[in-house]
Amino acid sequence: MSHVEPWVIRPTPHSGELLSSYLVRISCAHGRSPRAFYRQFFPNNTCWKIDLDRNVSDCFLKELSSFSRVDGRVLKDMTLKSWMDNLAAYKDKLSRSNAAVTPWVNSLGVHKRASRKHALSFCPSCLKEKNFLRKEWRLSFVTVCSKHRKLLLDGCPNCDAPIAFLGQDSCWSSCSQCGHSLLVQSGASEQFPIQDLCDFQDRLLRGLMDGKVVFSEHDLSAHEFFSGIYSVLGAVKLRLKMLGKKICLSLKLGTVAPKRLEFARVNERIQQCVLLNKLIENWPSSFLAICNEIGLSQRAFGDLNSLPIWLRRSVGHLKPGESRIHRPYVCTVRRELRQIHKRKACDWRAERANLLLRKAGFQL
Repeated sequence: MSHVEPWVIRPTPHSGELLSSYLVRISCAHGRSPRAFYRQFFPNNTCWKIDLDRNVSDCFLKELSSFSRVDGRVLKDMTLKSWMDNLAAYKDKLSRSNAAVTPWVNSLGVHKRASRKHALSFCPSCLKEKNFLRKEWRLSFVTVCSKHRKLLLDGCPNCDAPIAFLGQDSCWSSCSQCGHSLLVQSGASEQFPIQDLCDFQDRLLRGLMDGKVVFSEHDLSAHEFFSGIYSVLGAVKLRLKMLGKKICLSLKLGTVAPKRLEFARVNERIQQCVLLNKLIENWPSSFLAICNEIGLSQRAFGDLNSLPIWLRRSVGHLKPGESRIHRPYVCTVRRELRQIHKRKACDWRAERANLLLRKAGFQL
């Protein structure tokens, strides 16, 4: 773009604000809906058809900087891209950018410019004080407002509709579906340890923003830490799913939703965060105790060489696990059945029946 006239009304970005929140505030300040406003200035851009905060292009940020007169680096810092290198468990940036879901980032599920998932949690008290969406509310492990000591909501208290970026006429003071106020704290369940959750998420947020974590007397990069605890949570959840309703005394927790963290509702994410906090709070003693109680072995973590070094050492203290026993007899029967189906002789059904009867021990 050679030269563009800046917008007349240019709100100042708030500290910690999400880019999509800033864009909606700009359109509301001009008295236009986000869809109509940005169609006028970006007619060929499909920014609202994607997860804007995760996949926004540098070209769009450059054009937006020209209109808003906000530095491009500030705009980029309002997206989730600055955190994705530390959160994503991918070996290269190409894999990260092509991934449909980023670990620890709630999936927006954009379809026809509308979010189908409850990807954005919010605190009604925070919205009432300053009406903008916080960047950290898109993170899967952020489930509590540390300031107001309240559990976050992820839907309208009245109709349970997710927060909408488009179709907002007054930012986020009311639900875009039913018009119910979003600024009233509903009667959220207090069965979860609020203080423990606050300490847990503050610890993770601090490590994410600093890019490094001191964990169990080890200086780790944020990428090593987050990829490691993500593997721990995934392996333990899978084992608990296999155990079903069997009680685990060390966890002292009800059922933990096996759903992937990025697709889960806020109450399900709280359960998983409580579980993860118990696993890492006294590393590695609490981790090993819980793994031994639920029968988790090294095999649950796959290739140990792919794990971060700090996790590999602790997993090495678990039982190796038994290898799967391959039964050549069954494999032989399957091979012979495949050959019968491949030949497709005129009497292949009778041939298949005779084979199965013979292998079952019947005398023909």
